[in-house]
Amino acid sequence: MKMIGKGNSRGVAFFITLALLLILSMAALVFLLTAYNSANINEALYRRERALVMAEAGLHYALYQLRNDITYTGETFLAGSGVMLDLMPDMPAGTGWSLIITITPSGAGDPGDYVVKSKVDYPKATVF
Repeated sequence: MKMIGKGNSRGVAFFITLALLLILSMAALVFLLTAYNSANINEALYRRERALVMAEAGLHYALYQLRNDITYTGETFLAGSGVMLDLMPDMPAGTGWSLIITITPSGAGDPGDYVVKSKVDYPKATVF
């Protein structure tokens, strides 16, 4: 009968250690990927919510302008200029955000009926 010597037990311990190291490395990788994806998703949600608030503010601005000037037809604002400074004072110019307000007569009903559109363009969220 053959006896297992010291050399063979060291070889088995080496492979068990490598297997555990591989498992821990994979667990760390899964954790990092989950954190990365979570950060990207949260940043995208934050930007979307911020854009929604800006679009609503643009509608209110357009209604205010129409009350003061019936010939107002809308305008485009870029980050760091005009109304955008009031809506997002912490956003520097050249960041890719823009607010577009478009006003057109509805064509039906009273001559004072308008279709008011507010659109916000913003860059895709990238965290890392």
